[in-house]
Amino acid sequence: MLSKNTIEKWIIPHLSVGSRGFEPTVPLVELVEAIFYRLKTGCQWRELPTKEFFRGTILSWNSVYYRFQK
Repeated sequence: MLSKNTIEKWIIPHLSVGSRGFEPTVPLVELVEAIFYRLKTGCQWRELPTKEFFRGTILSWNSVYYRFQK
């Protein structure tokens, strides 16, 4: 898995920022880690272990999938 510093330095600056919609309630690093986990393992979106990735507010798999589609 990629480190948080690598994700912050090389991936997050290249993500698009929309002017509409809601602001993420969790750090983008945690969202990217969850998406990478799903892509690496090939698990179903519904079986994504979200409690493992989010420390403060726990998102549902729907929220992670929504950000992935954006």
